[in-house]
Amino acid sequence: MKAEARVVRFPTRREDKKAKEVECVGPGVYRRTTGSYFIWYTDPYGKRRKETVGTRKQDAFDLIVDRKREVREGTWLPPEIRRKQAAEATTNNGMTFAEFVPVFLKRHQSRGGSTYYHDRLEGRGKGTPPVVEFFGELPLARIGVDEFDGFRRWRSEQVAASTVRKDLMLLGTMFRQATRWQLLNVNPAADIEKPQEPEVRSRAFTSEEYLRVEPLLDPDERQLSRMALGTSQSLGDVTGLEWDSVDERTGSIYFRRSKSGEQYYIAISPVVAGVLAWAKKRYDAIARATGKPPRFVFVDSAGKPYHTARGHFKTACRKVGVPWGNFKALRTTAATWADEAGASMESVQRALGHADIRTTQRFYVRAGVRSQVEKTRVTLDAVSARLGGPESAAEKVLPNCSQSPSEADCQRPTTDANLPAANRMRE
Repeated sequence: MKAEARVVRFPTRREDKKAKEVECVGPGVYRRTTGSYFIWYTDPYGKRRKETVGTRKQDAFDLIVDRKREVREGTWLPPEIRRKQAAEATTNNGMTFAEFVPVFLKRHQSRGGSTYYHDRLEGRGKGTPPVVEFFGELPLARIGVDEFDGFRRWRSEQVAASTVRKDLMLLGTMFRQATRWQLLNVNPAADIEKPQEPEVRSRAFTSEEYLRVEPLLDPDERQLSRMALGTSQSLGDVTGLEWDSVDERTGSIYFRRSKSGEQYYIAISPVVAGVLAWAKKRYDAIARATGKPPRFVFVDSAGKPYHTARGHFKTACRKVGVPWGNFKALRTTAATWADEAGASMESVQRALGHADIRTTQRFYVRAGVRSQVEKTRVTLDAVSARLGGPESAAEKVLPNCSQSPSEADCQRPTTDANLPAANRMRE
């Protein structure tokens, strides 16, 4: 584990009022409490300069080295002049969308080292990506609302509305960054119209279903899925988990909401402790072999972040007869099992990291099913009485599910219903 870094306090500045306390992580490199990095250096005229970098420490170290070299070699230019030159070069050279793609992939870093943007913009053996096929030869400065509307109509004839929405969200991120990097003066995707996300019925694993899936996973994927289920976090949060966020003294793991940036903590349960012990062995082995301990908790034998669990997990689910199963369902499963164990909605909201409790309510799968069935039971009983049946209509339709009307509950032993999620994942 890394030693605690020293804390440096700077005087309040107009451009940095909310970040009075920062953490020094290296010569000239600092980290704000919000997770972003910035650098301090002295320009050739003796003036102190500050530049914000982003959320990756390595980018900050690379930039401070570049700036000091430019000052030493006499090639340094003020940031405002560099931005102006970049904007003029883009306008004069007519940078096309296809030319902007590698620039975006190089400068924009996904959370936790995810390969999402590379997969969507490079194709990875699946042909030319749709956004590149449509916008590829268009100059970046000439893409506007009409082009986005044409792309939406073109894609709507090929794929579902949810896929069109993902493509438009990808374009929104790309053009927002292009504007931020001064490559465009105005973001043309600011008011882009996206199709509404279709309502999808949430599903949750029973303990028997999950325990049938787990043996088909390789050891890395098994530990990754256990961590996701034991912490009720998404795949991106788990794969992006860093060792600096694990506090063994307090028995907690630090997470940050990807949307609001608010921080919250998850208790280390016995299942999570077992996963961390497994990961610590690999951490020690890599540190001894390379002399450089890995940054992330989940890495492969070479020390690189692990990002291949999503597809393998879905394949394993299909093999055991759970075609709807995916990694996202583990998060819903954690909320549902906690509900069945008697946990309050407020405690589940804190565990899931939801800012709005209405979002948490959508994760209560079987609780919502029970509520809906109870509301219809009176009507079904009235129909049953007319037919002359002594038992309720619900018992006729779902004979083994009078207490838990979800289809998946029909085969689950009742003795397992009150166990917390951590105890259901037997070794």
